[in-house]
Amino acid sequence: SVTGGAGNVGLTGSTGTYGRGGAVPVGNISTLGDLSVTAASGFLGMMGTNTANRMTFLSGGSFATSVNATSFTVTGTGQPFLVSTRHLGGTNGSVYLRYATTVTTNGGAITFGGGNTLGTDYSKASGVASGTHPATFDGFRSWEAITLNSSDGDITIRGASASASAPNGWAAWGVGFD
Repeated sequence: SVTGGAGNVGLTGSTGTYGRGGAVPVGNISTLGDLSVTAASGFLGMMGTNTANRMTFLSGGSFATSVNATSFTVTGTGQPFLVSTRHLGGTNGSVYLRYATTVTTNGGAITFGGGNTLGTDYSKASGVASGTHPATFDGFRSWEAITLNSSDGDITIRGASASASAPNGWAAWGVGFD
């Protein structure tokens, strides 16, 4: 849990293990300034209630929210909420929004993408296992109800499924809502 004043909050982490146990988990952050969280390697896991003037989440791998309700509130007028996976390039970086994720902005854009620090490419999975990380095939996937409210800002979701064939019983969605 991090509580900031009027200043910005910037957090950077990395992990040598990708997959089960290989996360940079962060959550319950409140600041009047901007929030920027970067996972240089592994995946970025966000949880709890998060509030800031604007929000940027960059992950060298995938981005996921907790199995408990996770909320993001951007308070700055016209300020964005951005998630970009594979921000350093790479081939594997999906977005997983789980169980009642809520994103609210005050007229700012909501963007889920990948490939660079602006999220102008796709979040995507490689379809190949890496170390302890099992093969995944979805670019963007949400479970149960999620809420994206941009108050007239743009909402962009860029997801691409793996180009590998998914095995029997697996899905391979570019953008999927369960």
